[in-house]
Amino acid sequence: MKSEWPIRMPTLRSRVILSSLNSIRRSVISVRSVFVALFMQQIAQACPMCYQNAQASGTQGITALRHGILILFLPAASLFVGVFVLIYRRRNASR
Repeated sequence: MKSEWPIRMPTLRSRVILSSLNSIRRSVISVRSVFVALFMQQIAQACPMCYQNAQASGTQGITALRHGILILFLPAASLFVGVFVLIYRRRNASR
């Protein structure tokens, strides 16, 4: 059986690299948050037009729109759940 000793401790260089990666990750998240906050109004400009088109299409058009939303939601939701189930099952895998 192979001995696990001596255990290799992380070097100062690897700690510095991990620290810089964490700070980069925080910076990217904050830039994305600012971008979304600043441009949310421009992203949502089409909503009133879509609402008016759906209202003008009548009962049959509204029903078709609701079915289309449901059909587009199901694959995305199943992928989302599947990824988290996979992560949950492999949570104790050796690292």
